[in-house]
Amino acid sequence: MEVRQARAADWAVLRELRLWALADTPDAFASTLDQEATFPERVWRRRAEDGEGSVNFIAFEGGIGMAAIFAVASVPGRMHLVGMWVDPQHRRRGVAQALIEQAMRWDKERQAREVILWVADHNIPARRL
Repeated sequence: MEVRQARAADWAVLRELRLWALADTPDAFASTLDQEATFPERVWRRRAEDGEGSVNFIAFEGGIGMAAIFAVASVPGRMHLVGMWVDPQHRRRGVAQALIEQAMRWDKERQAREVILWVADHNIPARRL
């Protein structure tokens, strides 16, 4: 398995993972499958391109997981880790940990002092992680 920063060319994989995640665990995200399924290609391309203050990571082995991290503009040094999801067939195999490690490397390079992970209260596996 390879975990790396999404590239512009990965937009379709990112879209597929995100829509799959929204279908699999709709109450774990601050969006809906119906909403994001209508997003045009340009939105997915923009999400896949790395920005100065945000990035998406993808676990590759046919596209098995994802996570995003972004800087909070109003609080220097604060980052939010969001949108994490792993294919149910690959859970408990270190994929989420590898995604987190990549995100932590990215935030360390930007001298983050704090990373906040948003997790739904009822999502016990994510809370344990």
